[in-house]
Parts: sequence; C-alpha cells; structure tokens
Amino acid sequence: MAFQLISIFQMITASRLRGILIAFGALSFCLGDLSIASTLEDIAGIYDLTCKEKFSAKGYGKDHSTDSEELVFRADSTFTLGDIEGTFNISPSNKKILVQVEDSSLNNIEDGCAEILSDLAIDKGVSLEPWEITCLVQTVKLSKLKIRKEAAEAKGKLKIKVKGVASFEVDGDMKEKKFSYKKGCEIIKKKARIDDYYVAFGDSITFGSDDDIMADGFGYPPVLDDLLENYTGFIHTIVNAGIPGEKSIDGLARVQSLINSHPQATIFLILFGTNDSRALGTVPVPSGLKYYGLDPGDPGYGELLDPGDPGYDGSFLDNMQQIIDAIVASGKTPILAKIPFAFGPCGGGCEPFTDPDSASRNILIQDYNTVINALVADNGISVTPPDFYEHFRANPEEFNDNIHPDGTGYQSMADLWFDALLP
Repeated sequence: MAFQLISIFQMITASRLRGILIAFGALSFCLGDLSIASTLEDIAGIYDLTCKEKFSAKGYGKDHSTDSEELVFRADSTFTLGDIEGTFNISPSNKKILVQVEDSSLNNIEDGCAEILSDLAIDKGVSLEPWEITCLVQTVKLSKLKIRKEAAEAKGKLKIKVKGVASFEVDGDMKEKKFSYKKGCEIIKKKARIDDYYVAFGDSITFGSDDDIMADGFGYPPVLDDLLENYTGFIHTIVNAGIPGEKSIDGLARVQSLINSHPQATIFLILFGTNDSRALGTVPVPSGLKYYGLDPGDPGYGELLDPGDPGYDGSFLDNMQQIIDAIVASGKTPILAKIPFAFGPCGGGCEPFTDPDSASRNILIQDYNTVINALVADNGISVTPPDFYEHFRANPEEFNDNIHPDGTGYQSMADLWFDALLP
C-alpha cells in the first residue's frame, strides 16, 4: 500500500515556536554543602553526551543509538549541542536556566527529524514520492545537573521531545496519524574549567602598531582570541604584552615579571627580532650562528654557537633561549613565531629598500628565523612557528609602512597563529 505524506508535526505553529523560551530544570552544585548555581561561570564547561533517539508512529517505533556528542556551555551565555545553538541565562528567582534556541538551530533539528522519519518510512515500506515532511520542535529540557567539586564532574540528562500529526492519503482518503520523536542524552561534564590563558609577548608587531581596523580590536591578539573561542567553545584570555621598540634583550629583562604578573597563563606566544635586526643608527644584534672567521663551506659555517663560544653571549640565540628557559621553568609553554619580512630600514620616515630580498636586514632576519627553527627543535616545542616572513614577503599590501602590518595584516597574523595552534 502506498502512502503519500502531506505534512508532519502541525500541533504547534512556527510562529509560536520561534523564539520560545524553554525552562531548563534546577541546576544543583555540590561544593561541600549543596548550593544552587548563581552565575554563568558556574555552569560553563564542556559536556560529553551519549544520546538515543526514538521515533514512534501509530504505536510503532524505532530506536536510534548515536555516537557521543559534545554540549558546550560558555560563560558568555551561549551553548552548542551538535547543530543546536542558543543562549541561556540564570533566573535567580526560580533557580532555573532560561534558554532560547536560535531559529537556524531549530531548522537543523527539524531537518534532521525529517531525514530520520524518511528512513523510518523506508523501513516500513512506505513510498517516498512525492513526500513533503515538516517537523516542528516542541520542547527541550535539561534536568538534574550536578557538579561535584572534588571530581570536577557534572551529570545530568538532556531531553528533546517533538510531537506532531501527519496527514496522509490512503486509497484516496485523507487520514491522520500521531508522530513523536524523543532524544535523550546522558551528560557528563568533562571540564569544570574551560579557560585558556595566553600571553602575547613581543614588540610593536605584537602590540598592534599601525592597525587601522579598530572594529576587531588592536593587533592580532583579540582576533586570535575570537578565532580560538569560536572554534573550541572554550573561553580564552589573550593578554597583549607587546611593547613597541623592544629587542629580545628587553624581552629577557621583563619575562620573569611578566610570568609573575600572569600566574594563570599557560602559553606564551613569542615574537621578537624585528628591532634586533634594525641597522639604522644602531648595531644589529648578532644571530648566534657561526660566521666569524669562517667561509661558506667551512665546517660549522652557519651552525648554532654554543654557550661559551665567542659571540654567543648577548646574541639573539642567547636571549631567546633564556626567555624560553624562564617560561618553561615556570611550568608554562613557549611558542615561537618567525620574524616578518622588512621592506625598509625603519618603519616610517625612510625610503623602502630598492631590493628587499637582498637587503642585509632581511638576510639577518632569515638568520634569526633559522635560529628560531633550531630553538623549536632543541627545546621540544611541538608547535610549528607561523611563518610571518614568507607571508608578508608575498603580501606587501598588508603592510602600513616598511615593518608594521595594517589591519588586514594583523588579521592574517591571527589566522597564521590559529593554524599553528590547532592540533
């Protein structure tokens, strides 16, 4: 017998559904004595879910076991569950969470519901042509979420229920059937603390000098912060600790105070070298590679100097290794970046190089970047340095002067940091 389905789930109208506020069950926290969550930060975290689905139509149903999913509650009052996104706020009066599901997420739920109902109909031998299936979400409910401080654990249940009526044609007669869809998920909170804390450590290119796009913040750190949060669902902090004009020796002089000022920091994003390479009115900082008294082809030419070798002390290699040592000794992770290409001997007020590739400043910067590669390998740093040298060499239009990126350039820096930091 062939069935022609006309519509499904017409118990509630789309106009009533859109923007519906759904009350989540009471949220209890066991922190020694049992108390109720009072801030968004209390519930922020990432939760593992194991879900099952069941569809029923006129007494017949089908269970669907799904893979585990992640539910993310963020302290900025947003949450995600697969394709479902929304916002939440705690109601102090009734100690419940009020949730609003985004329209686009409701569409995702409804599309998924229709797809599985189609599969169910095929299993029942129902003809698919010319079907039009429409699902409408009715309720979403979260209940009994508890957090035990000592185990950094939360457990709870998430239930999604959808009900509706399907009109269909059987031998020319129009009939109706009731349909229901239920999705139940067991929840375990796997991270009570979801913030990552970075320190962006460097000179004016970290500080954000000449950034001309203020809408996304100053320099690359706020752009990178947004990229990381949107990708991971974690709350991130990226402190901009860039100081214009600094060399690696200046970074070394303040690294310990910076560590002490940010005890929560876990990662240092390090970019020094542009000012070390400056030759206008100063003497460039030696790279720490073996050149003095050697000719190309001589044994050891271009290799790293060792501590105690003439020329090692005060070199870019020496300064950067000491910065790394201080950060590692504090239990934090150093991540290095390659120094950007330079188009002139100074930022503004001087003529650009006629041949930037052969300029002595860029030759020295390439030596610094060779040192950076060696430092990454020798110190077991797992993150490949983002290559700002080659990026800006190929994209000179992203510079505002000879050495500073413009707003687009800082966005590109954030993209390169983001790509490097992804596992």
